[in-house]
Amino acid sequence: MLLGQGRGPVKPDPAKATATLRLTVDPPTAKITVDGEPSTGDVTGLTRGATVKVVAVAPDYVRYEELIKLDEADKILSIKLDKEGKPHQVVVRPSDPDATVYVNGERLGKGSQSFSGMVGDEVVVKVQPAGDGAKAVVKSIVLSEDQAIVDVSVTTPAVLTITVTPMSAALSSDLGSATKHEQGLWSVSGLEVGQTVGLTTKASGFRTDKRRVELTETNQTHTIKLDKVALPKGKIRVWAKPWAQISVDGRAQGTTPRTIDNLKGGPHTVVLTRGSQKITKRVQVRPGKTIKVGHDFTK
Repeated sequence: MLLGQGRGPVKPDPAKATATLRLTVDPPTAKITVDGEPSTGDVTGLTRGATVKVVAVAPDYVRYEELIKLDEADKILSIKLDKEGKPHQVVVRPSDPDATVYVNGERLGKGSQSFSGMVGDEVVVKVQPAGDGAKAVVKSIVLSEDQAIVDVSVTTPAVLTITVTPMSAALSSDLGSATKHEQGLWSVSGLEVGQTVGLTTKASGFRTDKRRVELTETNQTHTIKLDKVALPKGKIRVWAKPWAQISVDGRAQGTTPRTIDNLKGGPHTVVLTRGSQKITKRVQVRPGKTIKVGHDFTK
């Protein structure tokens, strides 16, 4: 037993408790030092209760430096380094050039717009299409160096107003809903900018028109004029007993029998004359058809 100087026995200092610091780091390529000493994982033989300085560094990452108290025999420390802030410019490109772009609530303007941030920043992009009732598209993006353009697809409501000639024409569409407002004025609603709508227009005596119209505006106008149909001519075959002079619509046509062709469809007047006798016939000629007319003067 050791004796103190006139103070009795002296107890020896108990052995200091030790601690182990277990380190993990992201990215794994980062270099770590503990109190200035390089480390690659577990650090043993440390004094429990002590405080050590831990530093982790990696290219393109923010330096980590903290004082860590070893309050446990087995201390675990997980380190995740933050990427260094790097300026980055991004272009938001909506599918509708009239759509309005917002970034983090700030209005940038219509059509393609650019903004600047830092690599790693998370931003909220909102694209509001033009037109009443159009639904906005909202997306969150994290800025990265390999993304310079953000394409945003939006749907923009559109209405197509059509003026038709003749005014009696009827119109139908393969998309949306066609509505007649007055003679010669139609509209097709329920469409979207960027769509192509098929229109069919019909009227009696006119050639049917079929066409496709691409919608490039929210309120678009269009005009359709139908072409008249060239109807085939009709014929009148005239006879008489024994014979007679012929006139059609006041013009002499010779003697019977005779076929008068190239006549328009509709009513015509045929006059048969033999001496003092005169017979008048009114006939209806149909396009592409032949009608027979005559008279027996022997009766």
